[in-house]
Amino acid sequence: MADFMGYFQTNAAREVGRLRKWRDKIWSRRYEAIVISDEPAAQVDRLRYVLANGVKEGLVARVEDWPGISLVKSVLSGEPVRGTWFNRTAEYRARLRGKDFEPRRYATEETVVLSQLPCWRHLSPEVYRELIAGLVQEIDADGAAEQKRTGRKPLASRPSCSNTRTPVRTRRRSHPRRASSRPARQPARPFGRPTASSLRPSAKRRRGSKPAIERRDSPTAAFRRAYPTSVCERPHRGRR
Repeated sequence: MADFMGYFQTNAAREVGRLRKWRDKIWSRRYEAIVISDEPAAQVDRLRYVLANGVKEGLVARVEDWPGISLVKSVLSGEPVRGTWFNRTAEYRARLRGKDFEPRRYATEETVVLSQLPCWRHLSPEVYRELIAGLVQEIDADGAAEQKRTGRKPLASRPSCSNTRTPVRTRRRSHPRRASSRPARQPARPFGRPTASSLRPSAKRRRGSKPAIERRDSPTAAFRRAYPTSVCERPHRGRR
């Protein structure tokens, strides 16, 4: 998965920079895998987070207004996602050979079939689409309430939104696993970041293997002068 995401993010960033003439970063941070438990509440919460990202950040007013890649329209309509894959490697080799080619000479049509959420896999496609539509309606309602409370319009509805580059402040995830209950989060702790309790044994071993540092009375006494800095400390030559 890590190799695939690295390949995907690299090529997606290159295409976005090529189409939008964008020289800055595309992704805010590197790929990080998040373990999601088998609980239905945890899986639905992650799906809702993905769907609500544009509305929550104030970029669009509705989930379906997102202009980029989105699975909402495909899921609600039941149609697969279709796109075009451009083989940039073949185009580069053709340019090296001095060949002229059409823009879609090395392009192929690709179809992506989306699978249902694991906890809703047993449901029929009709019921699954109804549940997704309910999530979308809840997200749109929450976004409208937040806009009414703050009085801020979505970025897509502003006149200068096409030329505005607004940096989005991101925060690092505090836990690499998503679950809805505390017992489901317990087995995932060894996969997370090291805690103070897990580092104490190794710290004790390091202290036992290394000699203790001699403490001095003065903070500056720990740093010896390589050369004398004052005239009084310089040795007198030729005088007794």
